[in-house]
Amino acid sequence: MILIINPSKRRARELAELLRIMGYLAYPILPGELGSEYSPAYRAAVIFADSGLYDIEEFVERIRSYSRALPLFMIGDGAEGKGLFMRRFPSDVSPAVLIKGIRSELEGRSLPDIGVYRGAGFFASVDSPTVSFLGRNIKFTHTETMILRYLVSSYPTPKSAKDILIHAFRLSRLPEPTSVRTQISCMNKKIRESEGRPLIEFVADSGYRLSAPSDKPFSYL
Repeated sequence: MILIINPSKRRARELAELLRIMGYLAYPILPGELGSEYSPAYRAAVIFADSGLYDIEEFVERIRSYSRALPLFMIGDGAEGKGLFMRRFPSDVSPAVLIKGIRSELEGRSLPDIGVYRGAGFFASVDSPTVSFLGRNIKFTHTETMILRYLVSSYPTPKSAKDILIHAFRLSRLPEPTSVRTQISCMNKKIRESEGRPLIEFVADSGYRLSAPSDKPFSYL
């Protein structure tokens, strides 16, 4: 998952929306929301530094108090934060160039790819239209694939329908929580046809999570 940080929630949402359309889990936050929204599931953070509304160096220190290893990338034309970011991008960078640059930097450092979600026999990549489960390809819709990626990223913590809506659906088209139940029901039907049992379970009073086969523990390699 990718964390998008900008004092302008609108700009952060716009970028996150475009990245989700491209198949990447992206979540927009304001700088002040870092404490409540940070999760170890994030594989990279993109910080807008052209607003002048906050001290970049001080903010990076805050991020490092949560994670010393989270790859940080900056969007902005100024000289702020020199040496603090894995890579800097101009303020007019396109989403495609941004993603290509981030993936290239992570690959060059042998860090987890933001475009690959792997665990419990599942393999979902933004570079493939299908999801592989125990070596068999299963055709999911874009929304179903985004739900799967989110559940893989958040395992083993159950996630509510609201969490799934916020993180996995297109930001401009958030449906009702009942739509999440419908989507997961369809996903379980497809998985059941392949595996013989549903792989997404509902945990009472908590939410949904993947039910990992005992012989296929989750990993984030």
